[in-house]
Amino acid sequence: EKAGARSKKTDTEQSEKLALKAEARRLEQEDTLTGLANRAHFLQQLDASLRDAELNRTRVGVIVLDLDGFSEVNDQFGAATGDRVLKSVARRLSNATENTGSILARLGGNSFGLAIDALQSTQALEDLAQRMRDVLVPPCTLDKLSLNLAASVGGAVYPDNATDSFGLVNAADGAMQHAKAGGGGF
Repeated sequence: EKAGARSKKTDTEQSEKLALKAEARRLEQEDTLTGLANRAHFLQQLDASLRDAELNRTRVGVIVLDLDGFSEVNDQFGAATGDRVLKSVARRLSNATENTGSILARLGGNSFGLAIDALQSTQALEDLAQRMRDVLVPPCTLDKLSLNLAASVGGAVYPDNATDSFGLVNAADGAMQHAKAGGGGF
């Protein structure tokens, strides 16, 4: 009986260790606030997509979306409200981009990224960017607060705009900054 009890204890310990390792791996890849992929995991997945695209001679698209005027939300209503808005935005963007062969991530702050494998056309990239902006149009309602959200969005395509993940994200971010300087949009 002692050997059986020892075996059950060992099995339980093994299960706990495996569960802890799985949780640690998840936390390494996930943004803890939104549950989306984090920047590091996004870049790893983008690297893999770029390797596939090079082999298969396909294109990869990247979209960077940044909420306009988000600092005012934190300043006027507090960081907790800002966090709730970011969670709402993450849910909306997830719904808008599911089944698109893409990975959605929170890149940091109020910035989100989308990488699209085997991009069919620049029009497909523009359509996804517009869909992402459209899902932010209905006001974000939190308690008695109703916030209108808007975003500036930029896109870039491999191999047209860059040939590595950092260059591609930087190109999309630069396009987003250009859109923001022009008053928003894509």
